[in-house]
Amino acid sequence: MPGWRRRDDSEIIELAAEQIKGDTWISDGIYIKTVPARIKDADLIIYVKSDPMTCAWRVIKRWLKGGSYQAEGCPSKADFPFLKYILWIYPRFHKQQILNMLREQQKALVIYVKTYDEIEGYLHEHRKRNQID
Repeated sequence: MPGWRRRDDSEIIELAAEQIKGDTWISDGIYIKTVPARIKDADLIIYVKSDPMTCAWRVIKRWLKGGSYQAEGCPSKADFPFLKYILWIYPRFHKQQILNMLREQQKALVIYVKTYDEIEGYLHEHRKRNQID
């Protein structure tokens, strides 16, 4: 929401569910409350195993560049609560929960990568095999 006002969890879950109703969709992020629905409806999951310091550095770089990759009215930011989540909360509490959900699901192909180059390599091979542009 504009000005980084927090949405209610039920609204976030409802919006996420609406986004994945179609035949094709791409979802990004690790918001723990929307992960179960996204996993349930996914055919392919690419889990990027970046270390927390790399993730925090990328957030800071985007913030320093001044570009916004967020919703309108929500400029990029690198504030303490967000960096705390990246560096402390996610690795210690949510990461293992998500990895367990990925292991337990039976539908989607799960690809674990460490770099964005590995994602590009996988997608290149997938397109070649399936003759997709």
